Amino acid sequence: MNRTTMRLKIILLILLFFDIQNSHCQVPGHINKRLLSYIAANEGVKTEPYLDTENHWTIGVGILLKLNLETIRKKYENDPELLAKAVKAAKEFNFERKKYLGLFGYDVDKGIAEGQTLDYPTILNLQFSQIEQAASDAQDFSGIGWNQMNNERKTVIIDMAYNLGLPKLNGFKKLKNIIRNSNSNSKWTKASNEIKNSRYFRQVKSRGPINFENFKSGNLDYKPRLPLKSYDNQIKDADLNALKGYTNFVIDFLNETIITIEKEIKREEERQRQEAENQANQDLARERAREAQARATAERLAWNDNRRIFNDRIRGDFGGGGSGGQNITGRIIIRKSLLLENDIGENLKADMNPRDVLINYNKSFKVDETVTEPDQINKAFLSKFMDYINSILNIYRFEY
Repeated sequence: MNRTTMRLKIILLILLFFDIQNSHCQVPGHINKRLLSYIAANEGVKTEPYLDTENHWTIGVGILLKLNLETIRKKYENDPELLAKAVKAAKEFNFERKKYLGLFGYDVDKGIAEGQTLDYPTILNLQFSQIEQAASDAQDFSGIGWNQMNNERKTVIIDMAYNLGLPKLNGFKKLKNIIRNSNSNSKWTKASNEIKNSRYFRQVKSRGPINFENFKSGNLDYKPRLPLKSYDNQIKDADLNALKGYTNFVIDFLNETIITIEKEIKREEERQRQEAENQANQDLARERAREAQARATAERLAWNDNRRIFNDRIRGDFGGGGSGGQNITGRIIIRKSLLLENDIGENLKADMNPRDVLINYNKSFKVDETVTEPDQINKAFLSKFMDYINSILNIYRFEY
């Protein structure tokens, strides 16, 4: 297993460790349909892109589509260092938001340019996702006081987090301190007064008084104006556990990642198997080539050695000056089929003395009409005969 496969399997094990496959988070009790309706009523519902009070592009239930960089530049124009950070953060937000909206099939730039609308189910998913984040921010803001609040007061703090975001919500320092640390019987009255005495209360029109009264009483007796009836029906018919909020989007993304990694592991293992198989075939081919080369070398060496011995014996038998001289009387065994294939003649025997071979060869091919006796064999004839013998030794075996 190579490093790539090992890394993929480690990632896969980490993901599986969290037991996320085929699972979805259950929505906590403080995130309910009443909360969705409450926030939708305070924010309003618009299916087309619009500019909010700070000139940023927005859609649905106060869902930011794109931050206006010019607005940010004007806001921080007197602080170059902060301006640079704000513009950078805004660009990063716009980039991430475009990717996120793309998960819902909505192209932010095209949507703004052409005024493309979103349907209610998609708006509800986006609202639910943002509520999840707002609920998390509200819990961070409230600290240990979170568990001391009923769901109605939690609804108010979540609505404020949804509207302001955590950085601005943290600006309510006295409210934060009371919720976290006060044990007074008048705790909620004091906390609600901090809402009433804030600039937020004056800026958000009816939303401020409604949140003030509901947080003070711990009931949602003061209800904001109802959202569009059709959207309210969309909320009532929704299965919150099935909504594609941020958490479930993460789960779906991780599940898809697991599937992708599993496929990648299989592809990598197949590639390694194929690579090993190719390597084995190459090794086998190289081994066969080495064996063939070794055989060829051995045959060449044997042929050179046998040709030298044969030549010496032939020359020795006929006074050709070979190392054997006249004392070598070796006999050549030549298959009759060989002789017939080479047209030496049917009159030759399968086993004959070298001198007889030369004489009969001479008679058959008329190499030299003057040669009739062994002593008369000339050098030209002997040379031709040796060429012939050397040629057939490339194919046929011979013995002495």
